[in-house]
Amino acid sequence: MMETNGLVLFFSSIVFHAILLVLGKHFIAYKFQTKLSLEDSWSAANWSVSILQAVLATIVGSLAVIQTNLDILDSRVEFLRPYAWFNLGYWLYDLVCLFVIVIRLSGQSGGRFTEDVVKFVKWWPGIVFHHVGIIVFLSLGILFTGRTRGDGIVGFALLMELSSIFVALRSFLGKLQMKRTRAYLVVSITMVATFFMCRVFLVPYLIVLYCRQANLGLWDGVLSLPVKCKIGTFSFYMLNIYWFSLMVKGCVKAIINGGIKEE
Repeated sequence: MMETNGLVLFFSSIVFHAILLVLGKHFIAYKFQTKLSLEDSWSAANWSVSILQAVLATIVGSLAVIQTNLDILDSRVEFLRPYAWFNLGYWLYDLVCLFVIVIRLSGQSGGRFTEDVVKFVKWWPGIVFHHVGIIVFLSLGILFTGRTRGDGIVGFALLMELSSIFVALRSFLGKLQMKRTRAYLVVSITMVATFFMCRVFLVPYLIVLYCRQANLGLWDGVLSLPVKCKIGTFSFYMLNIYWFSLMVKGCVKAIINGGIKEE
């Protein structure tokens, strides 16, 4: 019964986000009738859906962290599993949506599906593997696992999506041709600050918190983690460090170039 309900949430999520995408596209096309290309309109609409997803994930993560009272090992959070089904639907939707926008709508399609997939991965390897990694994490870390501890860690992982609100908002404004506005600059700076707190600082903090609650030293605590956790954490952290360096460079460039003009 639980798995049936989960599948309902999964497919409902795909339909829900697809409907939001279409509604967003039509609204953007109405407001920016002569300014945007078809590709930019769909891309902006997809980023608007990403903003909503990140807001919801941040709320769920905040509620989970509050419920566990920072007990990241033993406290249970019952709503994480149904939310994981719903969230899984979003990430699959977004991966397919990006593929359609980047390859099909942009005219880059080579005709053969395998060729298009290769082009899609080459377009932005980081974002593709990021999506695939999250899908794997939701599937193996929450839905299909014998894990009985660590709901607090999952809550903190969802809380990291706070930075994604501003990542998506910045891209949304960019697709609306608003890169030279005050709003874009403010969002860019906020994005860098929240990304540092949520994805650069928070991971080491979680490791230290885990070691303390497990009554282990830092080195022993890291070694005690399952191999797949060590590999996944290291891979995502290095990816976040890379993205953070790009964000800092872009933000500095925007300030130097005087990225503030009339809205």
